[in-house]
Amino acid sequence: MTEPPPSASTQNQDQQRDLPQPQPGARDPAMDYITSKPYRPSTQRIIIDNVNIKNKCFTVSTDISVFLLDPTLTEIRLNLGQYCLLPSEDSTFEGKVTIDGSPVEYERTNMTVSF
Repeated sequence: MTEPPPSASTQNQDQQRDLPQPQPGARDPAMDYITSKPYRPSTQRIIIDNVNIKNKCFTVSTDISVFLLDPTLTEIRLNLGQYCLLPSEDSTFEGKVTIDGSPVEYERTNMTVSF
C-alpha cells in the first residue's frame, strides 16, 4: 500500500526556493521605459464621481504631475484606453484638459470602440 502524498501545507517546505537573479549589467525593461521618456511621472490623483449603478456609468477626473526632463517637450502621450471618453467626445460633460491651469489641444489616436 502506498502512502498518501503530504498535505499541501507541508509539501513544499523542504524545497529550496531559488529565484532567478539578474545578471550583472542586466536592464529592467520597466526602468528603461521610464528613463527613455523626456519626462518623469510624479503624482496622479483620480476622482471618481457620479456613480450610477443602474446605468453602469460614472465620471472620472485625474490630475497628473510630471517632471519635464526636456525643456523643448511639446507633447505627452497618454494611454487612456478605448472606453474612456475625453471632454470633446461627450457633450454631456463639461470637462477640459489643462496644463498648469491653461486649456490645451489634445487628440485621441487609435480609438476603437465597439458595443
